[in-house]
Amino acid sequence: MIGGGNFGTVRLAHSISDPKMMYAVKSILRSNIKKDVKPLEEELEILRGLDHPNIIKFHETYVDFRYIHIVMELATGGELFDKIVQSKRFSEARAANYMRKIISAVKHLHELKICHRDLKPENFLL
Repeated sequence: MIGGGNFGTVRLAHSISDPKMMYAVKSILRSNIKKDVKPLEEELEILRGLDHPNIIKFHETYVDFRYIHIVMELATGGELFDKIVQSKRFSEARAANYMRKIISAVKHLHELKICHRDLKPENFLL
């Protein structure tokens, strides 16, 4: 397990055909999304269509009797929030570099008429 949240856990996984290919698999308890899976289906459909260097890549989804498993690109650098907190000094140049990448990703979303609605350092993975 490499992370977790309100709806499930995130685990490290690898491809069976190529064990060097690592992924993050978010497993969401089906009971946590109740009977209305439409918002999750819509979010997954949006993720399928995204292609930007600063947006995590969606690979595929697996469903079993208890979970919905979402396979995504693995980001090994942790959260931006943790990086900021751990740094004794966070230079303006470093902040500007992160902001360029964030703004580029948000601009791409806005061009596709997509609004993120939860932009915060905890939601940016490095």
